[in-house]
Amino acid sequence: MRVVFHKSVPDDLRTISEVAIRFYCDTFMDKEVFNKISKFRVRFGEMEEKDDIAWMDPMGVDDDDFKTLPTKFEMLVNERFKDIRISDYLSTLFHEMTHMAQYASGRLGHSPKGGWKWLGKRIPEDFEYYLHPWEIEAQGVETSALQLFHKRNPEFKILSRKNVRMNGRAKSSWKPLENQGLTNPVKSTT
Repeated sequence: MRVVFHKSVPDDLRTISEVAIRFYCDTFMDKEVFNKISKFRVRFGEMEEKDDIAWMDPMGVDDDDFKTLPTKFEMLVNERFKDIRISDYLSTLFHEMTHMAQYASGRLGHSPKGGWKWLGKRIPEDFEYYLHPWEIEAQGVETSALQLFHKRNPEFKILSRKNVRMNGRAKSSWKPLENQGLTNPVKSTT
């Protein structure tokens, strides 16, 4: 999977995103699903729903045609949240990556008759948001992922958005992630 950060993504979030994306893929994403995803783009921008924090978009797939599983995804983060706390950003990232895995595996899709498809069953558009099974799963994973991320990465001392540190070193001294022998290599490009 190639990870692309749009120029709209703040540098400090780009840095921690690389580590968090790798952690999520290694820990929570099925290897078969991971191998189906060719591109994951992160970008900040304007959203129709002003109060939404983020949205996962399966790129290049007609909403009415989920016969072909998507392989490219974009996480759009509402530009109004550029100053989001790191823990809130990580929760959002893990939540949206869960949706990416749901789409890539074929468990989640859009229904040609409107609404959604979950495990092949149509869910109407007016179905209560908090009862959507894919949202229940994503909210559970985001909570577990955030706690486990911090437990497995005690070297992170996230004091503020301006002071992201790892092993006491400033972020500028981090080595390229693709050279650190990962199970699921995540490439970061700009």
